[in-house]
Order: sequence, then C-alpha cells, then structure tokens
Amino acid sequence: MKNIVLALVLVIGLTACSQAIPFPREQIIANLSPVLEVEMRVVRILDGINVLNRMGLITDKVSLILKTHFDVYYVYHQEALSYLSRGNIGDYLTYIKLASMELDSMEHVFKDLLAN
Repeated sequence: MKNIVLALVLVIGLTACSQAIPFPREQIIANLSPVLEVEMRVVRILDGINVLNRMGLITDKVSLILKTHFDVYYVYHQEALSYLSRGNIGDYLTYIKLASMELDSMEHVFKDLLAN
C-alpha cells in the first residue's frame, strides 16, 4: 500500500513538473515580432494621448473610454505573453489580435477627436 501511494505521488509530481516546462527560449525569440509590433503601437498611442491632452482635447469621458480600451488591451497583451511562454502559438496570436483590436478602437477615438 505504501508503495502504491508513493508511486501515485511520483506520477502526480511528474505530471505537474512536465506542465511547468517552458517553451524554448529560441522559439520565444522567433515568435516575438507580433507582440513587439503591438507594443510599438502602444508607445505611439500613448504619445498621441499626451499630445491630445496638452491640446485640451481629452475630456473626462474620452479619458475613461481610452482607459477602458487600454485596460482591456493590457489584459489581452498579458494573456498573449502567457500563451507564448507556454508555446501555444495559436492562442498567442489570437490574443495579440484582440489586443490590437483594442488599440484600433483607441485610434478610432483619436480620429473622432481630430475630426471635430
């Protein structure tokens, strides 16, 4: 009985350890391009927010809209990185696309501000 319990603990432990093996570093580097592109867009968008804010075009309502889009973007971005670190490239790319869509929405808010 003692051996069975020990074997079960060993199997469960090995299963847990096998799930913790990270995606190889080289593969992560090879797949960084999409997330880096999104991060460069974020920098440009944040710069744009600062310019529009200095121009007095960002009201409290607009600020809340932009913050909400950015908060959702951030969650998708973090989830994408989580999938990348586990080697799940399909879900990684899905969450990068979702993050990018939130940035699209932020840019749409900019265009509306500048059009008025």
